Amino acid sequence: MSKQQLTRHDPTELDRPFKRWARSFFALALRLGACQKGVTVTFTTAATLVNQLMEARDEKRLLKLQAQHAAVKLLIIDELG
Repeated sequence: MSKQQLTRHDPTELDRPFKRWARSFFALALRLGACQKGVTVTFTTAATLVNQLMEARDEKRLLKLQAQHAAVKLLIIDELG
């Protein structure tokens, strides 16, 4: 890989499969940094969050789940793509 290829930035490249790993790694690094600074963090996948919301709605506890998420300063949702 040439130096020009390494320094070139193309936002559409984030859609490539090998970049998904990099995004997950960045999300985990962000979570670690926030925790080290004392920030409350929740890390979840998009699928897990959707399932939690649907279950909470069905069990009539959606407001409680929303309050739990509102208490968190940083919510990281992975696997959007």
